[in-house]
Amino acid sequence: MRHRSDGTLVFVARSDRQIKLSGYRVEPGEVEAALRELDGVTDAAVVRDGRSLLAYVVPETCVADELRAALHAVLPGYMVPARYVPLPALPRTLNGKTDLGALPRPPVSRPGVQEPFRTPQERALAEIWREVLDVEEIARTDDFFAVGGHSLSATKMLARVSDVLGLDLPLRAVFETPVLAELADRLRHAPQALSRRVPPAPRDRPLPLSFVQERIWFLQQLEPESTTYNVPRALRLRGRLDVAAIARTLDDLEVRHEILRTTFPEIDGEPFQEIGEPRGIPLTVVDGDEGLLHEFILAAGQEPFDLAKGPLLRVTLVRLAADDHVLVVVEHHMVHDGWAQGVFLRDFLELYQAHAGGRPPCLPELPVQYADFAAWQRRTFQGERLRSLTDFWRARLRGAPTLLSVPGDRPRPEVLGSRGGEETLFIEGPLARRLREYGRDHDATLFMVMLAAFAVLLRERSGQEDIVVGSGIANRQRPELENLLGMIINTVLLRVDLSGRTSFPEVLEQVREVCLEAYAHQDMPFEKLVESLRPPRSLSHTPLFQVMFNFLDTPMPSLVVPGLDVEVLNAHNRSSKFDLNVVVIPHAGQRLGLVSGPDAPERIAVLLEYNTDLFTVATVRGLLAEYLEILTESVMP
Repeated sequence: MRHRSDGTLVFVARSDRQIKLSGYRVEPGEVEAALRELDGVTDAAVVRDGRSLLAYVVPETCVADELRAALHAVLPGYMVPARYVPLPALPRTLNGKTDLGALPRPPVSRPGVQEPFRTPQERALAEIWREVLDVEEIARTDDFFAVGGHSLSATKMLARVSDVLGLDLPLRAVFETPVLAELADRLRHAPQALSRRVPPAPRDRPLPLSFVQERIWFLQQLEPESTTYNVPRALRLRGRLDVAAIARTLDDLEVRHEILRTTFPEIDGEPFQEIGEPRGIPLTVVDGDEGLLHEFILAAGQEPFDLAKGPLLRVTLVRLAADDHVLVVVEHHMVHDGWAQGVFLRDFLELYQAHAGGRPPCLPELPVQYADFAAWQRRTFQGERLRSLTDFWRARLRGAPTLLSVPGDRPRPEVLGSRGGEETLFIEGPLARRLREYGRDHDATLFMVMLAAFAVLLRERSGQEDIVVGSGIANRQRPELENLLGMIINTVLLRVDLSGRTSFPEVLEQVREVCLEAYAHQDMPFEKLVESLRPPRSLSHTPLFQVMFNFLDTPMPSLVVPGLDVEVLNAHNRSSKFDLNVVVIPHAGQRLGLVSGPDAPERIAVLLEYNTDLFTVATVRGLLAEYLEILTESVMP
């Protein structure tokens, strides 16, 4: 232990060597050994404290920040304790071992919450964390991921940093220094952020499609009657329902979101966005039968849309009983993505409650509309910025296999259809909790853990070690895009090299690095990447990747509505855009309405959509069973 000239304490290791680690699993004994190696620490004990580690340190003089900084120099971040308790001596059992049961419990209140922030950067960053993570208290010693953060919220947080503080940090910085005080310190040396705000687009000329809309439009022209890009959703409403308020709510939604009154006609073969005047979204009310509800939802999702004429949203209210209704909403992907589902539900429920209760609605202002985003995207991704992104992805994908072939039940046809099915796996109890803990222990997110296990499954089934999967990314880094409806999602390619990686920690480390690289270059529009790479075209499979792996953890509103019991039903239109499409839902009980109980938020759902030209139900269920086995063997002690 040394003293700086300013009086602060510095803990240093007694030797120049790094502490040797036995793999990636956190063993408290290894952390204790690292603490005892620090000059000025005579004894230490480390125990698990919920999601993190708690360290008891002798002598009593204990400066947590300096201890934490010293440990970061010799240990990976996931092994550094979050809390430190000074003791004059450790309690011992009769045989001389540390008596863990006799260690005093620290105060119930979270550590550091009462400790004042030391710099303006810490205060500003804490306020941003409170908003993004929706928590009341943030301490300067808090770890971003330990208090509920993940990759998506980290991206949102950095966008706020750019807007509020005018500073630019890479996403990797959050993984390398997730503790608020340390991340705030990095802000002192961060470069100035470039303004990327989305401005309103002029409405006196034809409005372009976004890149992803253009691709979907083109595919729809090839098969005008296809319903592959139809998105059905269903909301069960039990209780006294105000049908007139439902109708007024739909009308207000059309006024609020231009994309709901947008069509896509052509000029000389080129599509453009045409924003119509509000005319009201028709609400069809029908009597239904509980036993036929599933078939009704399926049929509603399989009715084609006309992109040039619209509307691209249909709403039907199925009356099962006087106090039991199901709202069936079908949208085309030209106006919808996974993030927009939460936005639509929040706006719908707030507007309904306002109309039913006779009060004005309380919704955030929309500074821009979807057409503004599309025009901004077209202007932004060109020239040097597009070349730089293209160069990265060209290098990253050089030599990648063009086909990931998971053996199915039928030969791959020359023209692959789009008929699909879906099977669901629920993960709960100790395994669900352990998957989250394992990610935190290895400086990885739950998404990375789940993807690593799926990559192992793909290797075992396909025999390939060079694996490329697609993954949807929200693409809403800008705060002004968060409350918009519309198709904004982007696709990134995750290329995982499993050659020579025999242990799961090795696979996870590789997946983590691949994901961080991809997130740092996520702005590359997938459609421009395909255009640049010009992969061989085949009607038997999609270009660049055939397996999709998604993580549905976008914000969802509260479903608490006075007088109504609201439940989100799972809906599918029996189509598939890829060979396999995995959707991991980390809080299935809150989102799907398929599970309930006090532990529902901890339950993880894995939805596996598959192409029925290639796979049978039995094979897909076998894939899910093997996936569950790999997850269990990889993370359970």
